[in-house]
Amino acid sequence: MNSTGDGFKDYLFSLLSSKASQPKPYQGPRDEQTEFILNEIEALLHHRRRSPAGPADSSNSERAHVKELNRVVSAVTAGDLTQRVQLNNAAITADAEFLELATNLDCMVGSLERFASEISQATQPDGACCVPLGPAKEALLGGIWKDLIDKTTATSTNNTNMTRATAAVLIAVARGDFSCSVDVDVRGELLDLKCIVNELVRKLGTYVREINYIAREAGAEGNLGGAAKVEGAEGLWKELAENIDVLKNALTLQVRATGKLCEAVVRGDLEHRLDYGAEGEMAECRDSMNFMIGHLGQRTRQDTLASSTFNDGTAMVLEKQK
Repeated sequence: MNSTGDGFKDYLFSLLSSKASQPKPYQGPRDEQTEFILNEIEALLHHRRRSPAGPADSSNSERAHVKELNRVVSAVTAGDLTQRVQLNNAAITADAEFLELATNLDCMVGSLERFASEISQATQPDGACCVPLGPAKEALLGGIWKDLIDKTTATSTNNTNMTRATAAVLIAVARGDFSCSVDVDVRGELLDLKCIVNELVRKLGTYVREINYIAREAGAEGNLGGAAKVEGAEGLWKELAENIDVLKNALTLQVRATGKLCEAVVRGDLEHRLDYGAEGEMAECRDSMNFMIGHLGQRTRQDTLASSTFNDGTAMVLEKQK
């Protein structure tokens, strides 16, 4: 700028220009008016230096703010919930609105970190039960975060209770105790599983009791003719019950037929034979019994004939001697 010829005016122009953030002191003549003007301008410049930055500086500060926020958000997107907004920058702490935004973002990331920690604990691979939130954690997690944690904890607890109850029932079954059942309060597919396990144990108990009853009745008590009573049996269970009945019926038929054969032999009827259908060793036993009775009958007839012939000869000899 060209000089006006007035030193004080030239100083004022230079002082108020955009490049006069750190002006040199006025060296010209002074009076009461110049002192007043200089003091006022110094106050204005002091206020200007303490006021927010100009457009260029403000733009740079905003870019720095966005960059810092982007760093934290990018870390969260990548699964790193340990990052926080760095507040050790003077430009950041001087901006009240950004400071509030940074604080809220840090709180949100902190809540996400605690939430992720609770979810990880609830779904830990070792199968341990999730521990419900304590008072301190409830104060840190609120709203939908706490609701989700509570629901996850409830799900984990239900799964744990169901697993432990099922394991207890299976252990009891392995020890021969069929009186146990799963009695936890569950819904949905867990309820279906509970019903299936209880029905399985009930049917197993029925089959085992029937087999034990038939074995005791036929073996220890000697009562034959009974049948396994298993209602609603299907598949292999039904086949097992039917095979047990076939076994007992075959044994009953063999024993009773053998008893009748023995009674006939006692009465002198050696023409009686075992005629029941059988296979394997039971067929061999039947054939051996029939062969034995047949052979016994043949020998008996031969002995009877020989005895009769002997008696007739003896009678003739005695008759001649007379």
